[in-house]
Amino acid sequence: MGARFAVELLLVRHCPNADAARRLLTESLDALGLDVAVVERVGEFPSPTIVVAGRDVVTGDVPASGVTACRLDLPTRSQIELALQSAMQSGNVDTAAPSCGVNAPTGTQ
Repeated sequence: MGARFAVELLLVRHCPNADAARRLLTESLDALGLDVAVVERVGEFPSPTIVVAGRDVVTGDVPASGVTACRLDLPTRSQIELALQSAMQSGNVDTAAPSCGVNAPTGTQ
């Protein structure tokens, strides 16, 4: 099943939890039968952060940027699947990802 929402994995370089987050995200997408491209971004983020439809799956907020940190509140499979299911049910089509603290330019829609 194709989805129309963005999924991102935000990481700092050499994040020790990157592989575990990737695995959980892949397992969650597979369990729900979703064919979604995951965009990986390496930069100044709390790492790892999984973003579905512009929201951090752990906090529900727009992800922070400009912060290089190892997260202590790692995403769980249930949090990831809940966020994916919520995005599917809401028909959320946020593919521009104003995540990472970057706002889309105004007046371009």
